[in-house]
Amino acid sequence: MVPRIMHGSIETSGWTVTLLEVTTMEMDPSPIAPPGALGDLITLPLNLVLLCGHGRTLLVDGGFGLFTHIIPGVVEDLDASLAAAGVSRGEIDTVVLSHGDFDHIGGLVAGDWPDALVPGFPGARVACPARTADHYRDRDPDEEGNIATRILATVRAAGLLDELPSGAEVAPGVRLTLAEGHAPGHSVVEVGDYVHGVDVLHHAEHVPHPEWDSGFDQDPPVGLATRHEWIARLAADGRRVSFAHLTGFGRVERDGALHRWAPLA
Repeated sequence: MVPRIMHGSIETSGWTVTLLEVTTMEMDPSPIAPPGALGDLITLPLNLVLLCGHGRTLLVDGGFGLFTHIIPGVVEDLDASLAAAGVSRGEIDTVVLSHGDFDHIGGLVAGDWPDALVPGFPGARVACPARTADHYRDRDPDEEGNIATRILATVRAAGLLDELPSGAEVAPGVRLTLAEGHAPGHSVVEVGDYVHGVDVLHHAEHVPHPEWDSGFDQDPPVGLATRHEWIARLAADGRRVSFAHLTGFGRVERDGALHRWAPLA
């Protein structure tokens, strides 16, 4: 069964923000926790964010798309997930890409891999961190694990790719902000008093234990510094937050000498 779960919506700065849990994945937690800390197997969601407001409809990231086979057992139906939120694919005018990992960029194309690709959201702009676009522009498209070069080239050839510097405004009050370390150009999305932290961390236990979450980082020291920075920032300003692999909306709160994840009721 394909998850089509919405964890409610929040309002901020003229936007309705809906968190779409488009699939889940079972995995060995050893890359992101010490042995035994999270048990033998964990289930992580994959959340995309739907932003509706100001006469615009934005989607943050595109999901697995053609690449569900990379993780056994993953099933995704993005059209059904969007329909559950009352939106069709054709209504999305902009896809905001956080970075080039397969579970975030895969859905930006449709067709047959690798040589018969078309944009997955026909006519929609793709707002991409410039650092991500630069990193993948001239890489070998057949390099192991690299799907982003072909995908971004497909969107660019269609005239739909917008390469944006950190802090750029994608739509009224919606900004892409670099949060490096996890992946080249990895960026969070800031909207009023809400932040989608994407892959800054991957589990609620990474809020009190940010040092656990290094197995998926391309630059672990930078990734750890980024986690510390954002955990402290979110605890200080009290903004509502979501992440790509945590369930629902929450806040980061101070908890003695550490911090904790506090889900929104």
